[in-house]
Amino acid sequence: MRNKIYIILATILFSVMNASAISREALMTTDAFKKWEGDKYSMMVHFGLYSHLGGVWKNAQITNAGGEMIQSAAGIYYDIYEEIADEFNPQGFDADAIAQTAKKAGMRSVIFTAKYHDGFCMFDTETTEFNSVDATSAGRDYVREMAEACRREGLKFGLYFSLLDWHSPFGGQMSSHNADKISADLHNQNIAQIYELILKYGDLSEFWFDMGSLTPEQSQEIYNLVKRFQPTCMVSDRLGNDAFDFAVTPENVCHHLDDPWQSIAPMFDGTYGWRSWEEKGKVSDKAADKLKALTYTVSNGGNYILNIGLNNNGEIESFEKEVLNKVGEWLKKNGQAIYDTAPSPFDNEFAWGGMTVKDKTVYLILNGEYPSNGEIVIPVLEGNKMEKCKETTIKNTKTGTTVKVKKEWFSDKNNIKVLEATYKYKVQSPNKMQTQRKGIVLDRNNALIEHSHSGFDYYTNYRSETGYSWAINRSQIKNLHIFYSKESLGKTVILSTEGKDISIKLDKTVSAELNFLDVDARTENRITEMSFCKVADKMFDTDLMDIVNENRALLKDCTTEDLRGIKVRPMQSVIVKGVINASKEGYKMIEIEAGNGVEVVLNGQTVMKHMNPYGTKSRVETVLLKLKKGRNEIILRSFNRFESKMDCYLGLDPKQFLYRKTVNLGKGKGSKSIKLWYGPESSPHHDAEMHNFIVLTKSE
Repeated sequence: MRNKIYIILATILFSVMNASAISREALMTTDAFKKWEGDKYSMMVHFGLYSHLGGVWKNAQITNAGGEMIQSAAGIYYDIYEEIADEFNPQGFDADAIAQTAKKAGMRSVIFTAKYHDGFCMFDTETTEFNSVDATSAGRDYVREMAEACRREGLKFGLYFSLLDWHSPFGGQMSSHNADKISADLHNQNIAQIYELILKYGDLSEFWFDMGSLTPEQSQEIYNLVKRFQPTCMVSDRLGNDAFDFAVTPENVCHHLDDPWQSIAPMFDGTYGWRSWEEKGKVSDKAADKLKALTYTVSNGGNYILNIGLNNNGEIESFEKEVLNKVGEWLKKNGQAIYDTAPSPFDNEFAWGGMTVKDKTVYLILNGEYPSNGEIVIPVLEGNKMEKCKETTIKNTKTGTTVKVKKEWFSDKNNIKVLEATYKYKVQSPNKMQTQRKGIVLDRNNALIEHSHSGFDYYTNYRSETGYSWAINRSQIKNLHIFYSKESLGKTVILSTEGKDISIKLDKTVSAELNFLDVDARTENRITEMSFCKVADKMFDTDLMDIVNENRALLKDCTTEDLRGIKVRPMQSVIVKGVINASKEGYKMIEIEAGNGVEVVLNGQTVMKHMNPYGTKSRVETVLLKLKKGRNEIILRSFNRFESKMDCYLGLDPKQFLYRKTVNLGKGKGSKSIKLWYGPESSPHHDAEMHNFIVLTKSE
């Protein structure tokens, strides 16, 4: 098999050298991307050898994992698992019926499992005989059948592809977390299989990669390969290392992101593959749950993908069909509020439901709770006014629009009510603050923050901060003084205002002590009450304060020396707690050291969070903190992904000064938005790392 792989690789390399790629920026302007983002609702299909077992091994229900994970969960040796292929002949698999079900449900695309972690390929491949054509009596290429059926029904077609392979001789480990490093040989095998899928099955709407932990070079090589041959195919962020077109939030999680994103959900929690013993509940309850998740996701700017696990005969179970049909019935009546819409123009959540926007129409989706006074309030957006709302009455005031609603509109969770409002609509998104005075400090605390996803792999993915915007009164403010600490030296930031991008190189032009920020000298110049503990923290995206509160009893007093050379395991965190007592409100610069990932929380609020560059065992940084009067609790999380030892540190920066760069904005008038983000040397998804960064507005 090794020789076959290298012959295919040689062909790939020759082809790649003679192909052209489309840039990410160009992709976002294509019709293919706009249609992908506008589709909003898709089906994922999990189907493979694991489906034949239905969550049962040796007459026992395997309850400790999803049906698709049964080989790992039940500890089935690879050679025993191979024998299942002899029995695999799902005669009920009808690609046309599956595509028709998806279409009737209102879904716009189908994502089919080309290969799961078990390594069994559901397509004809030259890289291994462990595939549905060569290893089974059925001898069928299920990827081809599904691709052709989707095109007959006018649906887009995409592929799920696991970067792991428990069957391959190059696969290496089978761990509990499924995010092991990918060997060079397995990477080459993956490249060869992806190449086959790209060339043999027509246009692909998306490539949904999953699991494994790749190096940045491996991630970029696969991303480039997809883009060379299918430039409009969207790539998921589970490829890792910020090489992606759209982010995927954790299961059943809805994040507010400014980059394209998708929420993935199984029909039944805890499994993507079919389990014969699944307790299904009521169709109406399940349909209501999925419909609410769909509307909630779309109103927050995401696309929703619902997974179906085919049974051991290759069919969608009748229960799932009924659920899909119920959601489809709602979409047939209310699809205008879902497809091709923009998200709610508001950053905040509403108890009554959510909104979507299309042209000058705002759809009020009543998927929440009925307000006790029978009224919902839409806050004011600058330059916007609701003119009318069908089926009800409205009242516009200086603070917002009051909309009368009926209690019965909230009573049927399978028939979520949608109200259609017409707006005099100018802006898409509000700013969180208006600076009307000179001498205002702009920082992340009063910014409108843009978000993406970033990280090495599935377990280190987190909601990153990629840019910061403020509204300033240009008639009063002519200059901006940008202050930054030593680790920003040499970087480039982009200041965007009034349609212009200004590139600013951060250097040692001017240094300034922090007393200009009114730091009180009586504030203690030390950290007191330092303590630490080690915790098993599998996901970097996990809420840090939840972890701290659950493990406060484990915190033990320590000194700086206690935090050197700490023995750690992969995906473990060291939590450090410190206290600064301030005699009044003011700023202090702290110095920290952390491992593969870092987070700092001040008084319960995150002030910085990011992964360190791949391969960095520890990194020293400064963080600018705005302290409140009295006791300030600082929590440092040093997250470990790959190392066996870790150095941590939490203390005050002894120098307490920042560098300064002045930007002259010239004359202006009115309220204008300004935005800051890091320049071309940074990934558009990586955290902007502006935890050591403030801007002072000046009128001179």
